[in-house]
Amino acid sequence: MLKQRVITAAVLLAVLAGAVLWSPYALAAVAAVLSVGASYEFSRLITKDDSIGANLLLMCLAAAVNACGVFFPRLIAPLSVFAAVMIFARVMFSEEPDASDAVYLVWGYLYTGLCMALAQRLMTSPHGYAIVLPAFAACALCDTAAYFIGMKFGKHRFCPKVSPKKSWEGAVAGFIAAVAAYSASYFIPSAASLPNRLAFCVAGGVVIGVFGELGDLAASLVKRKFDVKDYGTVFPGHGGFLDRIDSYLFVFAGIYVLSCLLLGIS
Repeated sequence: MLKQRVITAAVLLAVLAGAVLWSPYALAAVAAVLSVGASYEFSRLITKDDSIGANLLLMCLAAAVNACGVFFPRLIAPLSVFAAVMIFARVMFSEEPDASDAVYLVWGYLYTGLCMALAQRLMTSPHGYAIVLPAFAACALCDTAAYFIGMKFGKHRFCPKVSPKKSWEGAVAGFIAAVAAYSASYFIPSAASLPNRLAFCVAGGVVIGVFGELGDLAASLVKRKFDVKDYGTVFPGHGGFLDRIDSYLFVFAGIYVLSCLLLGIS
């Protein structure tokens, strides 16, 4: 299983590296595909239907908000209001209307669509790569440190009712790795023009260390509710789209808020 995970991760990193080298819009396209795929996986948990048609609304809303993140950032908030209304309308006029389905789907839009759209907004901002790429790397290191340290030394359960295998030892290791990695982005030449650079890099590490863990737990909480091990099977050893990006979605949202506060991005 570990070998399979490593191979899949290597392929995904190669695709990501290619998109980064090509252009910010290529990276935005990759992010949008991940977002739409994750929205499909989340939606089918609620609809209990694997067909594209049954889950098309959430997929289209995710695609639309990702496009807004790149081209029309001022429309992200209005679209999100519209999305909530459309989701409730879709459920109300379904054959078996259930308010809980509407609430879950709105959360699915916020989680799989809006959070990635905020990353899109950051990527196409003047400081895009200096913000997003270190955040991606720091979140990956957070996950990796938490996994391996937790496996080796984990004895004290972190959040056993949501994710029984997670430990405080792993969580602390992940947090330290995130803070160290994102703080180190202070020395990247492309970050030299960032306003409030030192405060942003250190605070960003804290945000990633906390939000990365919370994103992973949020995904586990939903999976536990619907009694599934993984959201999908598209990535061998990693599960589905949402299994692969769950931690990053919360991280991107947290870094976006921090960027608004310290860098003046809106």
